Amino acid sequence: MNIKQGMTFGGWTPYVGFLLLAFGIVMVVFSLLEDPIMFLPAIVLSFFGVVIFMDLRGTSIDTKNDRCRMYRDLILFKVGHWVSLSHFDHVAVTRYREQFGHSIGSALGRTAHIRTYFVSLRGERISILLKECDTRKEAVRWGQKVSAFVNMPLDDLSAPPSPRPDRRR
Repeated sequence: MNIKQGMTFGGWTPYVGFLLLAFGIVMVVFSLLEDPIMFLPAIVLSFFGVVIFMDLRGTSIDTKNDRCRMYRDLILFKVGHWVSLSHFDHVAVTRYREQFGHSIGSALGRTAHIRTYFVSLRGERISILLKECDTRKEAVRWGQKVSAFVNMPLDDLSAPPSPRPDRRR
């Protein structure tokens, strides 16, 4: 099973990719105006700049060999360290809630709430993020799919808390 996270733009690699892309574009312009022999290396440099800038990531789960890995996708190669599935004992769905205030004005509202749901493989000492979702329904669906694939129980920690007995009507 291959779970793609898509473009992450995290860490220092997007900056390196942007610099390679910018340098490649300058070389393309130079090669078109002055020296056509530099066009091919300029295009190759620009291509690698785009690939590094996008920083594609994901997770591969190999049940035949009982292992998984978080990888970086470099077009033809997926680079990452394999970890045995025996380190994990369940699949978890969790949520993260962020609240912040706006200082723009009352027309746009004063506070905003962002909810993000995460699906991860968890063990006693290790945890691997598999997918980030915008809705709880999507996260639980992914959690059930991964749970069935790796044959581990699903622990849904994203469920809203039940109302206290003294608050019920």
